[in-house]
Amino acid sequence: MLAFYPYHEYATFFDVPDIDLIATKGPEVLAISIRLHDGKDEESQVTVSGRIRLDYSLSLLREAEGLLSPQSQRAALLMSWIAFEAAAREVLKEELPRSTFAPGVLNELLSKNFINRSQFEMLRHARHVRNMIVHGIESDELSPEIISFLLGLVRKLKHPQLMEQLQFHGGASATIIRKGVNQNPRLLKQVEVATRVLGEVLGASRSLVSMDWDQGEDGQGQPIVILKLSDFTGTVAATFTPEELVDEVHMRTRLYGLWGDLLQIRNKERLERITGKKGDA
Repeated sequence: MLAFYPYHEYATFFDVPDIDLIATKGPEVLAISIRLHDGKDEESQVTVSGRIRLDYSLSLLREAEGLLSPQSQRAALLMSWIAFEAAAREVLKEELPRSTFAPGVLNELLSKNFINRSQFEMLRHARHVRNMIVHGIESDELSPEIISFLLGLVRKLKHPQLMEQLQFHGGASATIIRKGVNQNPRLLKQVEVATRVLGEVLGASRSLVSMDWDQGEDGQGQPIVILKLSDFTGTVAATFTPEELVDEVHMRTRLYGLWGDLLQIRNKERLERITGKKGDA
């Protein structure tokens, strides 16, 4: 028996082009492409483009994302940490005994180069906040950035497995750094770092998304950086202060938000293509 879900419910970690519908069949997730033809000689086709095993960590990821609201930050953090540990154990597989506690998991991820030193320290901090919440201690250190970091890390750890299970279509993209940024060495260095981080955020869709970095001014005449992301469905934009580009955790959170905005446009376009109806402007 198949259970169907709108594509956008999986889009946060399942950002694959040319997929119109997601269906679950037992322990599997089926990625379905729909091709509608009006000609007499061609028949409409429904194609199973790939299968993803709905493993434990990705199901936990969906639960965590369902808790993303100001009223449920503590629950979101706890579920995000659970999803991270599950993903880490799945990635490490036989190299990690089931009885290994969190510090051992972090050390093993670092030694195997699944995470870098900065991510290792961020995970230690996240674990500290998680422990305080678990033991009923109010924490002033809980922030949306920690949750976004954990969810992003789960996607990063699981992404190679998704790549193995689906056939991805090629695409063309470009990274444009305009004159105003290039003429400012300090700003250029920050944008280069941000471009690397954005590439990690985009994952498999990196080859489908173009980046356009430019320099501008805010209402007070202070310098800002303007980023435009575009793909075959549309364009989204955001502005960053130089200070925001220095704070990698904050920057990564904002980049995830911008990528999510572009995915919404993509999902809307797919829905319109399937139904033949234009959404609200």
